Amino acid sequence: MTQNEATELLNSIERERVNTLHDLYLVTGQLNSRTNDPVDSWTFFQWLQNKGIPSRYIIWKEHFMYQKLLSTNSTKDVVALDGDGMDYELLVKHADLLKRCRAFVQENAALNYDIHNWLYLLPDCRLVFLQHGPTGVGSSKLTWLHFPRFNDMNVNSAFEKQLVESLMPEPKWSEDLCFIGGLPRYDHCQDLSREISDNYIFVMFTWRRSFEQGVERIHQSHYWKKITAFFSSERIHLLEEKNVKLVVAMHHHIQNHIEGFDLGPNVKFIRQDEIAYWIRHAKACITDCSSVSYDFLFQHKPTMYWIPDKDDPLLDINDSDDGAKVIAAIKFQKHLFNICNSAEELTEKILYYANRDFQLEPELISKTDKFFDCRSGFSERVYYQIENRLSAEAQGTIRSLREKQHEADERERLTRLSFQKLSEKNHKHLLWLRFFAYLCFILLSVIIYLLTHE
Repeated sequence: MTQNEATELLNSIERERVNTLHDLYLVTGQLNSRTNDPVDSWTFFQWLQNKGIPSRYIIWKEHFMYQKLLSTNSTKDVVALDGDGMDYELLVKHADLLKRCRAFVQENAALNYDIHNWLYLLPDCRLVFLQHGPTGVGSSKLTWLHFPRFNDMNVNSAFEKQLVESLMPEPKWSEDLCFIGGLPRYDHCQDLSREISDNYIFVMFTWRRSFEQGVERIHQSHYWKKITAFFSSERIHLLEEKNVKLVVAMHHHIQNHIEGFDLGPNVKFIRQDEIAYWIRHAKACITDCSSVSYDFLFQHKPTMYWIPDKDDPLLDINDSDDGAKVIAAIKFQKHLFNICNSAEELTEKILYYANRDFQLEPELISKTDKFFDCRSGFSERVYYQIENRLSAEAQGTIRSLREKQHEADERERLTRLSFQKLSEKNHKHLLWLRFFAYLCFILLSVIIYLLTHE
């Protein structure tokens, strides 16, 4: 399908929407990923389903979760795409869903640009970015310049709303972009770490896009060198003495290069689909700038931050992905705590919390709470925030139509008044003309009389 053909089809769908009920929520995770765990979008979709709200979940057939859904016969209202969402498949095969779409809720911006832009501009529909972590950590103005527009975005707090909207470049997506609804996955974010006796620490470092250049680029980086040095046998032995074990969630590309990377029984590498379990059961978190740290802060668990490659000469600070993420994370650290600048500092902090039974200090608990205005009902809050905005948009449309009708009535009144004034003016002119003609007639009559009676 060409772009012109797609535009014609989208215009046709928009015309048909005039006589179609807009009742359907379309929800997606990261369409072009096989491995990312779409926990927020899936949690929100399940809430919609449980409430009987018409909804569909759109997923790539090659995603690991779709295979699990097939194995458990759990594909009700799940729309599986053959492609990764970047083509026109959604438009060609599922136009009926777009006709009914009330809100299109995306956990990631992976979608065909023409369809995305059409949804953004579409009346009576909200295009929602269901962001999966406080964007102040991983976002900067450079990031937003390369990000497609949305009508709405969920955030956790007024603090985060102010931060995100201050980063938005001109022209802004919206004057009131963010609503405070929290992250749907927090509906299930419960501290279960005391159910197991061992002191597990969850370790997760974010991905660097530059590593896609290959294994050699990964091995040259400070990121790889310093992280692997952190897992030295001496350090692992030191942690063993405090019954500390590490649960490591490495990016799947990294995992492809560490097969056989055996660090002993106290270091466990886990898959993406195991992350949710360990967020609840681990007693602390180590990361560079992953949004998963906020799941731990939400539970008031110790969280330690270490960016191993912040001084890496190979890191391009002007890059809209790697550089922007690291620079934004460094700037954001003023709002956080437990910032470590080396593997040694990180080790000391781990041992400090091991001696405290991994209890976060009361003053730090109060500091974390500024990130969370809500403590429950997150999926419900997101839904009603979207509905409120749809209602406001509808009322705005009604007001706009009333204003336009008022303007039309006023124009008609002024036109009638103008015609009336013109008619009155013309009537006066006609009277003067009649009077002048009458005088002329009398004058002519007098002249004729005088001439005929000389």
